Amino acid sequence: QKLLAADPTNTSLQAQIVRALAAQGKFSTAKPIVDEAVKQSPGHPELIKLQWGVYRALGDWKAAIPIGEEMVKHDTAAADTVFYQQLVAAYLSDSQPVKAQEAAARGANKFQNNATLWITVAQLARRNGQIPQALDAINKVLAINPKYPGVNLQKAAIFSEQDNVDSLKET
Repeated sequence: QKLLAADPTNTSLQAQIVRALAAQGKFSTAKPIVDEAVKQSPGHPELIKLQWGVYRALGDWKAAIPIGEEMVKHDTAAADTVFYQQLVAAYLSDSQPVKAQEAAARGANKFQNNATLWITVAQLARRNGQIPQALDAINKVLAINPKYPGVNLQKAAIFSEQDNVDSLKET
């Protein structure tokens, strides 16, 4: 950190210090450093990714969510399945289940063959009272992997919520 005081615009050094502090669990100490680094180098993918990690580790969901969304604007490769799962978790931790469902749907649409993202869409749609969307997502899971754990139970629960006894008998 003393080196950083001598060269406060050195993004490589800033990133190294943030990673070292994060490895020690000192996220509160890393936060102002990564914030300043991102401020000095807006759009720098590595720094924004570090900032995303620091804010999630601190549980600062209100700030983490826009950082994550910004991160994938600058580095589309960062928008992988793990990112979408983390984004869904961030929205849920911030008590935004509708936004969580939207994030899961974006991920599932990007990764069409990812049954885990589709099951997440289904569960969130059910939670949000969007039963037709939940059934559509469950059917996508079944098309990807008919033996996905619990998928038939999820489908039966949806039919039950629809009072669709005839379809429930078929499940």
